[in-house]
Amino acid sequence: MFHKAAITSLTLTKDSSLLASGDKAGDVKVWLTSQGKCLKRLEEVHIQSVTALCFGNDVSHLIT
Repeated sequence: MFHKAAITSLTLTKDSSLLASGDKAGDVKVWLTSQGKCLKRLEEVHIQSVTALCFGNDVSHLIT
């Protein structure tokens, strides 16, 4: 479940319960920080590196 390419961006929710990571291949993953478990994998969200990530206020949105 790890990234295949180098990680280029990270963000945490305000309560630090979720971590989102983006990589050079354009993939994004959402992790449950308490367990180190990948909850969601979004492949090729971008055609190049994911340069920034941000969770919305209600955590249901992730902006890349």
